[in-house]
Amino acid sequence: MYNYEIHVTVESCNIDHFKRYCGDANAKPLLIDLQRTGIIVDKHLMCSKRISTDDYGYVVYEALKISNFFISKNLNVLRIKIETEINNLIFIYHSNFYYECHVPVIVKDNFDMSFLQKNSDWHLSKNVFKKIENYDIMFLTTRNVNYNQFEKSIEELKLKLESFKILINEDKIEKECVILDTNLSLDNKWVKNLS
Repeated sequence: MYNYEIHVTVESCNIDHFKRYCGDANAKPLLIDLQRTGIIVDKHLMCSKRISTDDYGYVVYEALKISNFFISKNLNVLRIKIETEINNLIFIYHSNFYYECHVPVIVKDNFDMSFLQKNSDWHLSKNVFKKIENYDIMFLTTRNVNYNQFEKSIEELKLKLESFKILINEDKIEKECVILDTNLSLDNKWVKNLS
């Protein structure tokens, strides 16, 4: 049994309606601020649904079901993305995937973390719906098609965070293999193109 996560991203719409539609689809709503050097460059409104199964076909079916449901509510679907665990050997020889890592850090409100992005493949984001009083939960994200470079980048980031005395919870680091991304260019304002 493998774990999968489905993301369906939609064009901006009424937030309250979107939250209700996500509930109807048994998915979690997310509003992500994508940041470059401390400036919000884009916002993504998306849902997240986690599934554990041995049947990848079922995961694709669920992703399309959510997408079609949003379309039936007159939402413009911008992307369907499916992620799985890195150890999911079914996809080890799949040529159209990339690795993605999210490192959550908790910092004081409006703490400037842009210094982490200088000369780095790490990018900042924040789920607007997720907050702790007086603190932001920021996510540092990297993507890479090369697994060894991917792992090296994670270790370098950990050292950099440690040098700035920024604590991370190792158990909360998410390393994923993105096996389906129907609109890779959607994040071009935020991350460099993968090649």
